[in-house]
Amino acid sequence: MQTSAMDIKKLAKSNCNLRAGIFGYLVNATVKNVAFADVTLREEASAATLSAWILNSTVSNVYVSIANDGVQTVGGSAFACGANASSFAGCVVETKEGFGYQDGLTYSGSFTYQNKERYDGDSVQSTFADVFVISSEVLGYFKTGKYYLKAENETLTPEEGLSVFTLEGVKR
Repeated sequence: MQTSAMDIKKLAKSNCNLRAGIFGYLVNATVKNVAFADVTLREEASAATLSAWILNSTVSNVYVSIANDGVQTVGGSAFACGANASSFAGCVVETKEGFGYQDGLTYSGSFTYQNKERYDGDSVQSTFADVFVISSEVLGYFKTGKYYLKAENETLTPEEGLSVFTLEGVKR
């Protein structure tokens, strides 16, 4: 799908209510130099701002601020639900005080959550540089995959039996 800057402006002004993010699924794509301010996430499974899944893509200089200030009762992610073999640089995700996900959900995150299949051994396949997450919500959590994601400068003690993967290049 070829999307122009004008198309994005039209989408942003139309009060989109997309389940899988504004871009749906990004495969072999480049998204750069765009800001999404005061986004309201839907109360629907896998709701995200940018995309449901990002595969073999480049995302740079993207800003997302979430307008929701309460607890989400269904799983999703503020930025993208998952990322595989992609690169992220110069991105910022910001949520309001009080934003979070209800305890006990299968998946959630202030940045992304990634399916265990998206890992090669125990390493993250995507790369991150100068990515900042301003949120009190956990970076990523996937209950059935039994893991949490954390920023490089974050300390996180998981529940018994859950692993923690560090996203190097992502900071709180």
